[in-house]
Amino acid sequence: FNPSKNYRNFRMAIAAASPPCRPFLGTYLTDLVFIHDGNPDMLKDEPSFVNYFKREKTAHIILQITNFQKILYEFPEDPRF
Repeated sequence: FNPSKNYRNFRMAIAAASPPCRPFLGTYLTDLVFIHDGNPDMLKDEPSFVNYFKREKTAHIILQITNFQKILYEFPEDPRF
């Protein structure tokens, strides 16, 4: 979890990992905050147009999160519990 270069090592490890995998959610939430705060909702040149790039980046992050939720963890049942 070296924070240099926007957690580059962590992001590369997650991209190369084979499912199932449980990544650190804080990284994705931070990305969503930066996308929300760093991009206007409407285009500056055309204030009546929605900033589609912002919506696309947000959807991409949410898609990454939901892809990790699709994989089931196969744990053997323990009758003691």
